[in-house]
Amino acid sequence: MSDPVSDARQKVAAEARAAAEAACDAQSVAADAQAELLEEMDSFGADLFDQFLAVAEKKGEAPEQAAPKVAKIVIGRAAKEAAQRAAKAPKAEEAAVTGQVTGKTSGVNRKILFILNAVSAHYGQPLAVISGKRDPKKVATAIFIGWNGFLRNGKAMPYFRANEKLRTQLDDLKQKKDRPGFESHLLSRAEIDALSPHMTGDAVDLPQTTEPWIVAALATCLNHRAEKNTEGTRCHHFDSDRLIWPIPPSTRDRWPRPD
Repeated sequence: MSDPVSDARQKVAAEARAAAEAACDAQSVAADAQAELLEEMDSFGADLFDQFLAVAEKKGEAPEQAAPKVAKIVIGRAAKEAAQRAAKAPKAEEAAVTGQVTGKTSGVNRKILFILNAVSAHYGQPLAVISGKRDPKKVATAIFIGWNGFLRNGKAMPYFRANEKLRTQLDDLKQKKDRPGFESHLLSRAEIDALSPHMTGDAVDLPQTTEPWIVAALATCLNHRAEKNTEGTRCHHFDSDRLIWPIPPSTRDRWPRPD
């Protein structure tokens, strides 16, 4: 005997995926972005189905009776959501732009890499990422090394300015030259992902010597600041706090000409 709830859940999974595939085809979504979107929509449909079914049960409806109605609603929502996400996703022709991006790119947000690639292709110049997604243990070591210097006892980092108690504890360990204790305390007490967008792959650093027109072009699509990073290197930092992708023609028109 079939289970109405399981049948409805399977129907949602199949039709949500079909809607996502159709939306990707209609928008000519890039292959990498399409795979990511399909995975997102699988979760979207399953999660929404469970949420709506739980609401129906709280209202006193039997799950087997509510499931088909819930499935119909969720399928409609999923199709709309898929269309919206596909419209914003990187397009195949844009992702296929052949720039040259080298260096520490592993684990970096793909949209950031698409932007770097597009700017590289536009100017015909390779871009080298000197810092991308960072390993927490290496970050802890770098912070310990730079703590008394350019990090100004942690006060140079917004995270520690907002967490004075932790900063004071770490400062005490640093002054005692207790590197293992410092690193252990940092990794166990800090919100590691909040230390920097680098921790989640949502930031890259380019050399300080990067041509100014390239920096300006990237800054039309990504949040930018010139800084000395936690590794002590002066650089151009770009992150996804502000991210524009796909890149519209109006934005490309603002990219400066090389000197």
